[in-house]
Amino acid sequence: MMQPYDPERRIILLIHGLASSPEAWANLANELMGDATLRKNYQIWLFYYPTNVHIAFNHFAMRHTLEAVQRSFDPDRRQPASHGMVLVGHSMGGVISRLMVSTAQDEIVEMARHDHDLDDEELARVVDAVGPVLRFAPLPQVERAIFLATPHRGTDFAAGWLARTFASLIP
Repeated sequence: MMQPYDPERRIILLIHGLASSPEAWANLANELMGDATLRKNYQIWLFYYPTNVHIAFNHFAMRHTLEAVQRSFDPDRRQPASHGMVLVGHSMGGVISRLMVSTAQDEIVEMARHDHDLDDEELARVVDAVGPVLRFAPLPQVERAIFLATPHRGTDFAAGWLARTFASLIP
């Protein structure tokens, strides 16, 4: 959060991209809060996530952190800040934002089965270990998602030799 929580103002959640941090949003946040109408109606929240962790785990952590924070501020979900959230995601932050407004029940589990040729026993172990990460529904408090330079269909760069080399350096 950039400012004290205000239950009367809706939330704009800015989610940074790959190899970045919430500091990347400083200029945009300042511009948004410089507008009197936006400042009156919205508050800016920033979310940091480690970009060297798999997107599915970052999505899971962000989703549960966001729900816990909002539950602690407004358990009954009656305040304006608990509704009409706007997600703004850049690059990988946009992919995570997309997951926040998407549904996945058994599709990802079946994709894991197919991609890794898992038998029923192996798949059951995967689901037991990370099932909640693989199954989710849209967050009801999100009204709108804005994607900036988001590779919704993946990126050739991620499969290139340079990306693989850098990925191999991450422990």
